[in-house]
Amino acid sequence: MLTSHLRTVKSIFQKLWCRVNNCRLTLSPAEMSSMKPLIVILGCTGTGKSDLGIAVAKNFNGEVISADSMQIYKGLDIATNKVSQEDMNGVKHHMMSFVEPSTSTYNVHEFTSRVLILLEDLWRAGKLPVIVGGTGYYIEGILFKDSLIPTNTFDAKNDFEDLSDDEVYELLKHVDLESAMQVHKNNRFRVVRALQIYYATGQRKSEYLEEQHRRTEVDERLRFRNVLLFILDAHKELLEKRLNERVAKMIEKGLRREIENFYEQLELLPMTIARYANWVYLIILSSYMSKVNTIQYRHCLTAHGVSQSIAIKEFHDYLQLTPDERYTELGDKLFSEGCEALKLHTRQYSRRQRRWIKQHLLGGGTLTESTNIAFLDTSENFYDVVVPNGLNRIDKFLSVINDDVFLKRINAEKAKPFTVDFNYRKLANQIYHCETCKIDVHGTINWEAHLKGRKHRRMLNKKGNESQAHE
Repeated sequence: MLTSHLRTVKSIFQKLWCRVNNCRLTLSPAEMSSMKPLIVILGCTGTGKSDLGIAVAKNFNGEVISADSMQIYKGLDIATNKVSQEDMNGVKHHMMSFVEPSTSTYNVHEFTSRVLILLEDLWRAGKLPVIVGGTGYYIEGILFKDSLIPTNTFDAKNDFEDLSDDEVYELLKHVDLESAMQVHKNNRFRVVRALQIYYATGQRKSEYLEEQHRRTEVDERLRFRNVLLFILDAHKELLEKRLNERVAKMIEKGLRREIENFYEQLELLPMTIARYANWVYLIILSSYMSKVNTIQYRHCLTAHGVSQSIAIKEFHDYLQLTPDERYTELGDKLFSEGCEALKLHTRQYSRRQRRWIKQHLLGGGTLTESTNIAFLDTSENFYDVVVPNGLNRIDKFLSVINDDVFLKRINAEKAKPFTVDFNYRKLANQIYHCETCKIDVHGTINWEAHLKGRKHRRMLNKKGNESQAHE
């Protein structure tokens, strides 16, 4: 009787507190700090993550934490599709536009450390953290304790900075041939990363990842108990249409002028080119800067999850023109070609994001067994159906943890775990070299397709004819 009365009083105070703060029923600041609820919105680009995140934060006294590895950089707001101040609708956003574009050393470890501190600050303030983004390994680093390999035991950058790309690749082949066969020798970051794993843990990268895959004590890996994960998706054809339209909107907003200003104003510094693993776009800016110096600089920006369009790599040829040449017929042609390349790369990245979520994040059953997951199809009726559905799920989630009962699953009948063979992942990353065509092919499926392809057969015939001629 007394317990029931106390719960009623508690509920009344919560409703009054929420009414004052103009939000839906949620936890009080004290309960927020003790329960540590966390909303995560993940999905491939173009599914409406940002819009849903803002709606959630607005309705539940929350703040958004961006988990996008390109939006951490200052500038290029249009190219990286950052949410405008107007679209934020008064919701505070964190982890955006705080890293200098010339920085090549910022990594997932630094991101995770900063976000973990931020989460505690938000909970203490009675705010509901809403993590929104498509950079999966950023989110993975936050959700799991052991998803990141320690970096403080071995300074790979300093130990290998005097070695060439070929030399570090040969070293990797010596200590971990299997990992070497799954990375291109020119991808310095991934090569060095595999070496770092070997020297930091005493295990080859392949062995380390297999050990992670075999883990069954999932609850010990999860950092937080009360997590609600939204996974957004949409029909493929509709999604690709949205992505094409996004590029068109970027152009309308001034993408052309933005990339020109960025290219011209960015201080070009001689620096070691960094190559990042997982969904990496290596952005190389190479130019003869006559106004600055007579030295040719090579500059790169690290770009994981660049699907929301960094728009530098795609417009490299256009940016090589002088300011006057850019607004000629040739300039218009190169800019149009860059736009088409940008659309293509955005669609390709969206597919990789979707594949990563399905195979990596959900493939082992880790999340599907231990986390509250809500799958949302954003193909249609986004504001009329999808957003209200998401808000209602959060209502249920918060009310359950508020009663000290852990909600094991939301929508359990639909959230069927994916199963993926670990060996398939190895084959998907295998690097094959075609001596006939003098190219490297990434992935077993692509390799088999290459061997059956017209180009390979043509090169075989050509070499066969040359051999007969020499005889």
